[in-house]
Amino acid sequence: MNNGPHYEYRRRLNVSMIPLKDKPEVPKTKAELIERWENVRRVLTSLSPHDAAEHFDMADWGRKTECGTVGCAAGLCSLDPWFQERKFKAEMSPFGQLVPSAGVGYHFGDMVWDFFVPYQTGDLARLARLACDETLYNGTRRPVGQVIDEIDYFLKQFREFSEEE
Repeated sequence: MNNGPHYEYRRRLNVSMIPLKDKPEVPKTKAELIERWENVRRVLTSLSPHDAAEHFDMADWGRKTECGTVGCAAGLCSLDPWFQERKFKAEMSPFGQLVPSAGVGYHFGDMVWDFFVPYQTGDLARLARLACDETLYNGTRRPVGQVIDEIDYFLKQFREFSEEE
């Protein structure tokens, strides 16, 4: 299994020993979870037609190009002030790749999981994990409108979810 060049680099650094800074907090309530997904939707619906066509790529967390920054839903959200205030933020590395600001060894997969999945066990946490898998972790290239439809589907599921179940 090829885990990519960063995997071996992280393994050699033993990055688990490096303290993280400004790690995002997990959602504590259903309302907070819904608010986070509504803001993903807000970021994506606010893309201009040019940005939606040329700067949106679900197969890439984020990279610098001659035309600007290209990124997936999570990558573009990490550049938005609402998300940055909540410690879901990234910066451009010297190599032109978007990397989470929390520190060495903390990657986008960790940040997405921490920000969008409650610690609780149970059906709401499973639904949140499924939403991440089907939307934010799904690296299949698809138009921004399709990703918005996916988010709308999960927002409906979250809203209909009874916390008593």
